[in-house]
Amino acid sequence: MNKFWVFLFTFLWTLPFLLNNESAGTKTIYELADDKSYFVKIDGIDIHLNKKGEGSKKFILVHGFGSSTYTWEKVIDELSMYGEVISYDRPGFGLTERKFDYSKENYFSSEYQKDLIIKIMDYFNIEKAVIIGSSAGGNIALSTYYKYPERFEGIVLTDPVIYQKNIFSDIVKPFLYVPQFNYLGPKYIAENAEKIFFDIYEKSWYDKNLITENDFIEYQKVTEVIDWEKGFYEFIKYLKYEDLTKKFDKIKIPVLVITGSDDLIVPTQDSIKLSENIKNSTLKIIDECGHLPQEEKPEEFLETVLSFVFQN
Repeated sequence: MNKFWVFLFTFLWTLPFLLNNESAGTKTIYELADDKSYFVKIDGIDIHLNKKGEGSKKFILVHGFGSSTYTWEKVIDELSMYGEVISYDRPGFGLTERKFDYSKENYFSSEYQKDLIIKIMDYFNIEKAVIIGSSAGGNIALSTYYKYPERFEGIVLTDPVIYQKNIFSDIVKPFLYVPQFNYLGPKYIAENAEKIFFDIYEKSWYDKNLITENDFIEYQKVTEVIDWEKGFYEFIKYLKYEDLTKKFDKIKIPVLVITGSDDLIVPTQDSIKLSENIKNSTLKIIDECGHLPQEEKPEEFLETVLSFVFQN
């Protein structure tokens, strides 16, 4: 009986490595690129971005969880009329290259997310910028400011993830590094991609009738990328939100907090609370709007951002 249980345990433990390990995606990031795509090589990986405009005013746009440069599609053209605008795909998302050799950098770590913003700015010789972060990108934007305060002149936090906790507890986290989970995790993500992306995306809108077929096409494009699910899993594995609330008194530049009045992803009240707790901040609540004002109410979003930038 003991031999049976040893055999069963060994079989189950090695089963993932006996199964098909092919990626759910079949296309390279370059095959999926379009005429707006721009790739720059940083730390040995190709970062996918969209760059428009020129002038003394600089804007860095940071997308949220499960998103990409596409989230800024409705605002980047007009914003670029007022300066140089760069939106980019964070590692693990969009068309930025997936690379799993961490001998030099862990591209999916939360710490690297901050450093990458500065490296992009350095690549384009940008000394100072206004940083605009959406959802989890708001967390990255604010934590990057804390680390490199001299590089920014304004912060725009759009329905930001600030008060939310880490996805996994310290008890669960170690299991994500077990080889079997490294196999099964990406497989689960690939099999549940529609629920992971589209259910959350629909929930992000107040008026779901405004969602277009092209929106769904663009948001599912990532699932066509080779190893997308592995990169997504690696991002989740190394994701760690630091407590940003203890450093609010260190913010010395103007902050704009934008929220939809009906945000079901990051409660509207959280954004109101955030603005109240940051002394040098302005709050804008966009009526009849969900979690993505830049997509659902782009005109009002732009008007609010431009007014903030050029009045401070």
